Amino acid sequence: MAVRGLGNIVDGAPVKVKKHKKLLLDVLIGALHDIFSSEVIGESMKALAKVLKELKEKDIGSSFKDLTQQIRTYFDDEDDALRLVAFVLFGILARLTKKKRKAYFAEQVRKSWVTLLLHLQDPSPEVSMECRATFHLCFPFLGLKRLQHVINKHLGGPDELKPEELQVDICRHLARENAELLKSLYSTTITYFSIDECRQTPDICSPKIMCINNFGSYQCECRESYVPSNGNTILCQGRRFWKLTDFTQLGEECG
Repeated sequence: MAVRGLGNIVDGAPVKVKKHKKLLLDVLIGALHDIFSSEVIGESMKALAKVLKELKEKDIGSSFKDLTQQIRTYFDDEDDALRLVAFVLFGILARLTKKKRKAYFAEQVRKSWVTLLLHLQDPSPEVSMECRATFHLCFPFLGLKRLQHVINKHLGGPDELKPEELQVDICRHLARENAELLKSLYSTTITYFSIDECRQTPDICSPKIMCINNFGSYQCECRESYVPSNGNTILCQGRRFWKLTDFTQLGEECG
């Protein structure tokens, strides 16, 4: 497979990665948009993980935004392997992100932190473990320094993770320190478990447009370097393929 071969370049000739970084990134990120083959997507993501480990933030250039957004779309994929490698890639980007892309990546983390938190209970133990590492890497981008010690207590050691206890501790802290963020956390969780038009109809927006699930609806946003041309009024219904423990069940613990 072509994308697998590109990933093997890193194993066979890692010095060529920086020399051909633009070509590698363009081809591999482009393969993430293949809605017909999960195998191609999976091989592309694995190859990207190898390539990114050889690069620095500046080497990724303008591909950084599209790559970050596209990776996030696989956090909830039905394929365990795709979810796992998506979290791996997001963790790698967290390590790579420096001053230039910090504000943008922090925004992506803010959009994803509830999803990451919920996937600590992922049905796949391997995915849950990778999500744990990625969540720990990403949390500092939220700027919640007074909550960091809680995160470190739950995620920084070798002890078995207890996601529900972590959720309760986060809720208690936010109830005291940041009621606005707690409200956002609650509403985002409700959205997470609402009807997801984007997942049920992958081509509801065109390939050049990112589909974003909202509570009770969805919206189409142009990908990097594209501009809007017309609206989209197609609707469909469906629910996420599994149910995780969510913050709406914590009730008094968050009060």
